[in-house]
Amino acid sequence: VLKFIGDGMLAIFPVSLDMPKREACVLALEAARDAIERNARVNTRYGSKVALRLDVALNHGIVF
Repeated sequence: VLKFIGDGMLAIFPVSLDMPKREACVLALEAARDAIERNARVNTRYGSKVALRLDVALNHGIVF
């Protein structure tokens, strides 16, 4: 995780010779799914309170 943005977060999965594009995308997707599952568990545990929303966006491209 590189930076927190208000109530958001930015994570970068770099593409390199050691981490090809396909593998980086798979890792990013797994991390997104894990975050969604963890959020659901928190909401189940504290169901009597207001549920926490979680939106995930994935993008592939050049970062500059």
